[in-house]
Amino acid sequence: MQQRLYVLRKEWQASRPQLAGMQIRIGINTGEVVAGNIGSQTRMDYTVVGDNVNVASRIESVCRAGEVCLSESTYKEVQGHIIATRLAPVYVKNRIQPVQVYTIQIPSTGGEV
Repeated sequence: MQQRLYVLRKEWQASRPQLAGMQIRIGINTGEVVAGNIGSQTRMDYTVVGDNVNVASRIESVCRAGEVCLSESTYKEVQGHIIATRLAPVYVKNRIQPVQVYTIQIPSTGGEV
């Protein structure tokens, strides 16, 4: 998503300058979640819920614009395939222990998003 946004921002510089500065941040956590159609008969949405979703959201909230941040559980799954920098642990609401967070370098943009 960061790589695609980088390309779009370059395209938008001339055609849609109001969007050329758009940035996003991404938090990723690995773990079990409940996924499916949740809601009522009048309003049904496909979504995911659970502690691991909340952790991903909290990780995203501590990222800087343009960053992708990972939890320790995700980092363990991908560590041989990415370049990551270990950040200070983050205290997450409703958890006693802090969550170790990593930020990754985005290859096609050279980390500059």
